[in-house]
This record gives sequence, C-alpha cells and structure tokens, in this order.
Amino acid sequence: MIVLDTVYTAIKDELASYAPERGGALYGPKDLPLVTRFELDEAGRTTSVSYTPSLKLIANIKKIEIAHPDLRFKGIIHSHPDNIVRPSSGDCSTIAGFFKSNQHIGQIALPIVQRIREKSDSGFLYWYRAEKTGKNMRNFSLFGMNDAVNITDEEFFVLPLHEHVQFIVRELAKQKGGIGLYVDQHIQALELQGANFWGILAKSQDGKYEFMYFVTIDYPKASPFVLYQDKGATKNLEVIWNATKQEENLQGVIAGLLQAWGHGTAKIDRADAGTSMSNRSKINDAPLGGLVVANQKKEGGVRKLLSGLEKVAKSPPGRER
Repeated sequence: MIVLDTVYTAIKDELASYAPERGGALYGPKDLPLVTRFELDEAGRTTSVSYTPSLKLIANIKKIEIAHPDLRFKGIIHSHPDNIVRPSSGDCSTIAGFFKSNQHIGQIALPIVQRIREKSDSGFLYWYRAEKTGKNMRNFSLFGMNDAVNITDEEFFVLPLHEHVQFIVRELAKQKGGIGLYVDQHIQALELQGANFWGILAKSQDGKYEFMYFVTIDYPKASPFVLYQDKGATKNLEVIWNATKQEENLQGVIAGLLQAWGHGTAKIDRADAGTSMSNRSKINDAPLGGLVVANQKKEGGVRKLLSGLEKVAKSPPGRER
C-alpha cells in the first residue's frame, strides 16, 4: 500500500500522539493501492483496550464516496496499547460484522498504530489487510484471526508529494528576489495517457506565479509532471529525473521554474540535475493526450492551470508553447 505523506502525518498527529485506542477511516482512488485521505473518528466507542468505529464514521463512507467520486473507502485504522502491533480477536470480530453489513466489500486495510513515546517517529505504523473468507465466524486464534476474516501483513510506502512541493517552495523563497508561494492542500486527480496522477498547487498571493506538481504511485522513482503558469499560458516544465538523486532532481525543478519565470538566465546543468537525457520519464518523451481531470475543485489558480491542460496535451512537453 502507498500512503500519501499528509495522511501519514495525520495518522502520526491524530493517533500515534495520543493514548490508545483511537481510530478513523482511510480513503483513496478506486482500484489503486493508494491512501490519500484520513478521517478521524471522533465519536468512536473506546476503552483503554478497545476501539469500535462509530455509526457516524460508517455512515460517512457512502456520503464521502458520493461527494468525491474519485475516492473509495480503503479501510479502518486504529491505535493499540504498547507492543500489541497486530489486529486483535476483537478487531476481527468487529471487521467480520462490518463485512456482514457490507456484502459488496471483500477486503479492507486494517493498520495498527502504536503510541510515539520518543522523539523518533519510526515504527509507529503497522499495515495489515483484512479479507472476508465467506465462512461463518467461529473460534479466534492467538493472533486475532478467525474463520470469517483473514489477516495478512502488508508493506506500505509513503508518497512524499507534499514534502517535496514544500521543499521546492522553501527553496524558491530563498533565491535572490525570492518567489513567495503558498501550497494549496487540496489534492487534484488527473488521468493522462492512461496513467493516474495526483498533484497539488503552489501559487503566489498575487497569482503571478503558479505551478502544479503531479506524481504517480511510482514516484519518486518515476518523475513528476509539472505544469506552470507563464503570462496567462499553461506550460509543461521539462523535468530531468534520476531515481537515485532526489534532492538534485528537486533542485533541477527549482532551476527550471526560475528560468521559466525569468529569474535565471543560465541553462540547467544536466550533470548537476543528476541524470542524462536518456533517463527522462516516459511522460516527457511523448506527446500528451487522453486527458481526464477527476473531481476538480476548480478555483483561482487551479482553474487557470487546468484550463490550459488540453492545449498542453496536444504538443510534446519540454518545449516553449
């Protein structure tokens, strides 16, 4: 499973920083192993050793999926007492009841959170998948499994979208004649050439400078897709990318934006950018087409940038338009 960095941070702040048991719901794009939204269950029924999702949280699943057609319910997350890092027999009983009431759902994520007691935030999140077996619930095992629910360990990875955009924004502000931008936290979903992208907008208060930073679930191994606003036109920034040199990649994006906005005259040093032209992502090797923008909150700079996407999609990226 891939977890957006803002969701990871919310889990840390809302669950791992408090005493157990607390929980919430996870959402993400349909048919993709990605979590992009966390909803805290403020009405959950809890004791010092148990958490039961509230009826309000369960009822909100359908409401959120209707309000956000690009989102699907991914699972339930909650915190456990120290050193209990697997779903319990009680958890399995609760999930079995959830499956019984939601026959259309066959599996969900069931991560367990541990409270952070030291400065380090490593090791507070443990990811599991709960699957419906189709059998009637009978005896529980020592590891919180039963005949109705099967629990499987899963790896998870954090997608550093906001972290990298914030880095770019901070560095742009440090440049001579610095460009001050703020980051819109709203996630934009984009389908391009059959690939799914998620991005966020950064813009200046006066609207003079704007860019959108889109990534796939393969990021940061795969390059981002960067759009920027230049004198009313939406353009695609040529991105040179090396999967092993993240900071140099981001410095290349910063240099490209500065040059595009007239804040730099020297060409980007491809060696300093950490790669050769042959390592460019496929999105920058071919004309763009087949654009679908899902559930956009088209306001302000987002509307201006996205309104120019169709024009960008008709010509190869990395060139002045």
